[in-house]
Amino acid sequence: MGNDQSQLPGIEIEEKAVEVSDFWTQHSACILNSEIVTNLSVFIGELFIDGSLWAVQTPLEKNSKILMIYRHPCIIKYVSSWQKNSKYYLAVEEVTPLAHILPTLNTLQICIGLHSILKALHFLHEKASSSHNNICVASIYVTKSGSWKLGGMEYLCKYKDLDQDYLNKSRTNRYDKAIDTNEDKLLLNINKQKDFIDVYAFGVLACEVLKSKGNSDDIPNLSSFCEYCHKELQNSNISQ
Repeated sequence: MGNDQSQLPGIEIEEKAVEVSDFWTQHSACILNSEIVTNLSVFIGELFIDGSLWAVQTPLEKNSKILMIYRHPCIIKYVSSWQKNSKYYLAVEEVTPLAHILPTLNTLQICIGLHSILKALHFLHEKASSSHNNICVASIYVTKSGSWKLGGMEYLCKYKDLDQDYLNKSRTNRYDKAIDTNEDKLLLNINKQKDFIDVYAFGVLACEVLKSKGNSDDIPNLSSFCEYCHKELQNSNISQ
């Protein structure tokens, strides 16, 4: 999927990182084609990462593969990927980490963004039969037009592959506040839908990004929505 020959022609990647995470750095980049400039974001990661979960492919390679396969308007748009000098590169549409701009957003913008993430999750759950497994602010990016896009696909897996061993191996680096303490028990409940991991995490996400907004006058029933996210989506009752 990636090699030295597949590097985007004419791409210029800024050396300074926009964001640094556990597994990669994010950089601004552009391609100059004639007189047209195309702005992109490029993620750069190591080709070798310790951990049994990454024996076959690194987190960035898996993220890249998932973005290439699963296309949706609310998921980050894959552009290209390649390997060079023991590094792995993933080029996507120009995006900014949500954490960088969240303080500047009003309540309506946040609610619209959350709706976009819900649409991305519906696609992954219903069409791809997959669980994202790490829904949090760090897995969300924002385009220049203000649209929220879901990324951070390194922990995604098919429902059929979602078991205790996989969750145990991935739990160390997933967002701990969005991990249900009853996760393993819920997984053993044959009557439980496999989307419960993302449902719980979305409830945590919604509460976190809206917590500073209080009872906003421009969004009716906002407090009721936040209460629903806290009491219903984050309900760990394993008897249900």
